[in-house]
Amino acid sequence: LLVPRKQAQLSAADRVTRYTEAQNSGQGDGSASLLDTDVTFASAKETAANVLRRNKDLDARISSRLQAAGSELKSSEWLLVHGALFFISGLCGLLLGGGNLLIGFFFVAVGLFGPWMYLGFRRRRRKKKFEAALPDTLQLMSGSLAAGLSLAQSVDTIVREGTEPITSEFKKVLVETRLGLSLETALQGVADRFESKDFDW
Repeated sequence: LLVPRKQAQLSAADRVTRYTEAQNSGQGDGSASLLDTDVTFASAKETAANVLRRNKDLDARISSRLQAAGSELKSSEWLLVHGALFFISGLCGLLLGGGNLLIGFFFVAVGLFGPWMYLGFRRRRRKKKFEAALPDTLQLMSGSLAAGLSLAQSVDTIVREGTEPITSEFKKVLVETRLGLSLETALQGVADRFESKDFDW
């Protein structure tokens, strides 16, 4: 809401056409407000993406944390969510605190550090699941190789028969290899994301 939105430049003919279509469908106000919301969200997302383009280090840190936590959000979307939570938390602190600075600072701190800590919690939980499923995964891979399959085919077997988060990570490995990355580099990416020394070996 705080990000100024650009007004789309429409010709007079386009404005008349849009107004007529809205009147005919009987959704004049609703569709207009929906259009405004979409434009506002797109504008805010573009602003967040521009901030991250200027700060590559922050973008890399957010992307790394999101991938390790298994989140589907992009770094620009996460920045928007984090900013919204920070604003809402600060507003709640202001309303509930009734002018008490201590309560206000507490809510601001929750809004500032809470989402980041939540990502860390999800990453640790996912890593624990990964480490627990790793022995069975390597055994399945070993059996596939012993049966005469190639390394890429054994990875595909794990995608079909494995458990989360192994399945989604090995699916990512297959996608990366199809895009031209070597299998070893793609598998090393899994080890780096989970910071797993066992998988690194």
